[in-house]
Amino acid sequence: MKRVVCLLVVLHALLALNVLMVAEGENSEPLFPAYDGGKYGYINQTGTLVIPPQFISAWEFGEGFACVRAAQSGPHAQTFINRKGELLLPPQFSNCGKFSEGRGAVAVDTEKTVRSCMDCDPFYHWGYIDASGKMVIQPQFHHVNDFSEGLAAVENDAGKWGFIDKAGRTVLDFKYDYASSFAEGLAIVVLHQRYGYIDHTGKAVIQPQFKKAFRFSEGLAAVRTSGQFEPPVGMFAGGNEVEHARWEYIDKGGRARIRLEAENVGNFSEDLADFGIVKPDGYLYCGFMDKTGKPVIPATFGGCEGFSEGLALVLLEGKWHFIDRTGHIVLSPPNFQVKSFRNGLA
Repeated sequence: MKRVVCLLVVLHALLALNVLMVAEGENSEPLFPAYDGGKYGYINQTGTLVIPPQFISAWEFGEGFACVRAAQSGPHAQTFINRKGELLLPPQFSNCGKFSEGRGAVAVDTEKTVRSCMDCDPFYHWGYIDASGKMVIQPQFHHVNDFSEGLAAVENDAGKWGFIDKAGRTVLDFKYDYASSFAEGLAIVVLHQRYGYIDHTGKAVIQPQFKKAFRFSEGLAAVRTSGQFEPPVGMFAGGNEVEHARWEYIDKGGRARIRLEAENVGNFSEDLADFGIVKPDGYLYCGFMDKTGKPVIPATFGGCEGFSEGLALVLLEGKWHFIDRTGHIVLSPPNFQVKSFRNGLA
């Protein structure tokens, strides 16, 4: 009986520790990178400085950790910090990403690494560490994406993409020209300059056939069926200028739910998606449509960002504004550069 009681106490302690770790991560008060005096630190939602400015660069927190570039100079000055500003590891990486599903992407130099150029591929090798700082997947990949739904899309040195699990085991073979993270059970893949969608088994649920494709969001994905193939970022394949393109929003069975001609479209967010059209005056205007394809906010803006926390960012007569779902302006920040709301702040 004593052993049973002792085991229960230990299990209770472990559960409490797990809850505490979660609370110290995404469920804790959000922190935001802030620039002051030539260095980056982090503030909370009230603007109070929580982590003093001390980093050359800093990125958003994910699962309790944030990638930062330490104040020291040199190419290997990046690492992760926790919410107290403590280093998870000494600065040693050429680059790092965001923690996702318990894994943080890190990059190291290779003999092919090139520096001192703005538009070149530096050719790192990427791997993943866990929350303790242990390298659980050795650096070996040319590019990597975040873990999502248990898998990560990664590219090998031969330029082919596949999927690995959290132990680094290959789950889906390296045969794609490009692959995205999974979203709502499906991932985008590119084969022979055509976009399609696969499931977790690698089955082509929607055959590669589109010139451009977005991830699934709220049950729908935007795909372009006309014009030239537009390569994903970092994949060169010629020009991508498309005018009066035919777009569709498809469901997970590949059926078209919305058809429209537009210069560009966005993902659905909070039941609305932005779209852009050229009017007779020759200028591009954007608005928002619902899931039937009906324009519910007319295309009258010079720029649009998707809805986030009930508001959308739009550009009107050279100034940024936030609009509500009726299209009415509710905020007009007097700033040249503005970003969407996240965790209550913009």
